[in-house]
Amino acid sequence: AIRAAAVRAASDTAAAEEAAKLKRRSKAPKLDEWLRERCEFDDDEERAKIVDAFVDPRYEVNSTAKLFALDEEDLDTILAAMSLGTRKLIKKVWQVDRPPM
Repeated sequence: AIRAAAVRAASDTAAAEEAAKLKRRSKAPKLDEWLRERCEFDDDEERAKIVDAFVDPRYEVNSTAKLFALDEEDLDTILAAMSLGTRKLIKKVWQVDRPPM
């Protein structure tokens, strides 16, 4: 009985995590798509963490339009907690894709 309860709890947790990922993506589908297609982040979990950083209520970057409207300092602030490789890749593609201001 205890083991069955533990299995159910783990299953519920996994389902909740998956639902949270889908909710994040639904908040920022174009940003998620840009990260997958242009930055080549194929791992859903990694991409979800990046999307989370951008859609954080402090920044509310939930579209590529808002992403490209950021100045470099604001982008650096959002990327600060990410690994160096992730920061460099996102910033490089952002610089290439960003329309001239």
